[in-house]
Amino acid sequence: DMWSLGCILGEMLLGKALFPGTSTINQIEKIMSAIPNPSPEDVIAIRSEYGSSVIQRMLLKPQVPLEDLLQPSVPPDAIDLLKRLLVFNPDKRIT
Repeated sequence: DMWSLGCILGEMLLGKALFPGTSTINQIEKIMSAIPNPSPEDVIAIRSEYGSSVIQRMLLKPQVPLEDLLQPSVPPDAIDLLKRLLVFNPDKRIT
């Protein structure tokens, strides 16, 4: 799927895992800090009270732009593609 392709592309550009988590929650924190915040509708669509509450808490944490995770030599077109692949809502990702 497109999300997986984004993770693979990110790893190729970075030379290591883009979101290396020490646990499931830690990995989700790393992802949520690097991608644009989901809309309220996206969070509601999770249909899990626990999942929604985890995402809501993570939205309060500071963002780290995806560009800051990558090397300065990464071409802008590659960053743009990565940003369009790593979108929270699968319906809003490029296909």
